[in-house]
Amino acid sequence: IPTDTRTITVAIGTNPGTGTLTGTLGVAAIAGVATFSNLSINALGTGYTLTATDGVLPLVTSAPFNVTIGNGNKLGFIVQPSTVVTGAPFNPAVQVAIQDAGGNTVTTAPPTPITVFLAGGIGLAGTQTVNTVAGIATFTGLNVTQAGAGRTLSATSPSLISATSNAFTINLAGTVTTITTDLPDPSAVGQAYAVSYTVAVTAPGTGTPTGNVTISDGVSTCTASVAAGTCNVTSISTGLKNLTGTYTGDANYAASVSAIATHQVNA
Repeated sequence: IPTDTRTITVAIGTNPGTGTLTGTLGVAAIAGVATFSNLSINALGTGYTLTATDGVLPLVTSAPFNVTIGNGNKLGFIVQPSTVVTGAPFNPAVQVAIQDAGGNTVTTAPPTPITVFLAGGIGLAGTQTVNTVAGIATFTGLNVTQAGAGRTLSATSPSLISATSNAFTINLAGTVTTITTDLPDPSAVGQAYAVSYTVAVTAPGTGTPTGNVTISDGVSTCTASVAAGTCNVTSISTGLKNLTGTYTGDANYAASVSAIATHQVNA
């Protein structure tokens, strides 16, 4: 009808891929013809149909058509980085895919190197460049060595549009402080004795804690760095002393207190 200017609306009829139709879905006819120039469907499928109606004339259905994978032109995170602790590998492993314009993984893409990096440029550990297999690069063992919230990863590859991950958090890794020796034992009042200690990172966290450890017999104390591994306590009274070691923590590792170690002080 050349004089018809009513608005025609289209929608998906048969939907084999559970896709979504996007674009301008309602277009006013010009000389009886409505042209839909920016429609797209975001899921693969065989046998899609479209329906069209102007609200007055009977609904019509298109001939069946297929939606297939296009050429890869961009990257996309299909497994996002998760919240973990300092030094712990992302679990599950981060995956980045070569995708077409509709966000479909291009499984036929040849092996292609994809590189990920951390916003801010420092603190990412593990293999950061991986070749795709069937269009997907899997970054096994990738981890972040610095705690913080709102971190993101970016993925790049030559000739492909880069991608940025969802934001994630790296929490403090746990620690275990242990008193290993206290020598000489027994000691005498006023005699210094060396207390050795360790600070270990709790799995799945990894790395090397920094900061200080304080050894106390309940009254007398000594403090030294984690790296030093020992400090000297001088008890000022006789008796069986209960020694504890307290690690103060740092920006990436949580504080911890050791189990009690006993030490005898004689007159």
